[in-house]
Amino acid sequence: ESVDLARTIGSKEELAHGLDHIAATLMYMTRYDEGMALAEEGLALAREIGHREHEASFLAVPMALYDLREGHLDKAMESAREGATIIDRTGQLMGQFFAYLMLGELAALRGEYEDALTYQQRTMQVTEPMEQFLPFARAMAMGALGKTYFEIGGRFVVRAQELHATTLR
Repeated sequence: ESVDLARTIGSKEELAHGLDHIAATLMYMTRYDEGMALAEEGLALAREIGHREHEASFLAVPMALYDLREGHLDKAMESAREGATIIDRTGQLMGQFFAYLMLGELAALRGEYEDALTYQQRTMQVTEPMEQFLPFARAMAMGALGKTYFEIGGRFVVRAQELHATTLR
């Protein structure tokens, strides 16, 4: 409805916001083709109106997820990195959270564990100030970092267990 309303009243910024939310949601629902169509429309619109936060979000989440689903890990990583670079310039914490969470997961999937840990530590940093009002973000960051520690194994398993225990509290 928000997208329809934004189209009706001609609000490009509200349209970009609605497309951003719906594209990412469709990706999480595994409706990739629908999500990608909206992400492409939204990315073009965000660039047209110069809305850097939405541009970064489209790149870091729905476009990266689509590329991941297609098996294009390099392209997904490139898209997420571009999104992270843009969002870092704005300082918008929620955007940084999603961008670095995505980068950490993609690096882990590629077996690049040092990079994965670096990205996930960055996710932990950006979620710290949000912990009291968005605890789910902190829990997701801790869970992702713990998962990577567990995948690495060895002495890192203890760290994984500690993070997962803390996340459950």
